[in-house]
Amino acid sequence: MHGNMQLIVELYKNDQISSVILNTCIEDLLSEPNNQNIEILCKMLGKLGDFLYKKAKNESELLSAGLRVATAPNPKGK
Repeated sequence: MHGNMQLIVELYKNDQISSVILNTCIEDLLSEPNNQNIEILCKMLGKLGDFLYKKAKNESELLSAGLRVATAPNPKGK
C-alpha cells in the first residue's frame, strides 16, 4: 500500500490525477487509523506539504508581480 500512495502523490504532483482522488485516498487512510495507515499518511502529507508550499509561494510571487495565475479548467463545469 505504501508504494501505491507514493505513486498517487507523484501523479498528483505531475498533474496527472485530480485532488479528488488524492482526497479520497487520505480519507480512506483516516477511516481506519492504525500504525501503518498513519505512517503512510504522514509520509504522503510530508511530500505534499513541500510541493504545495512551493506551488503557493510561486503563485504568490506571480500575483505580487501583477501576473495572473493560471488555473486548471474544471472539465465538469462545477
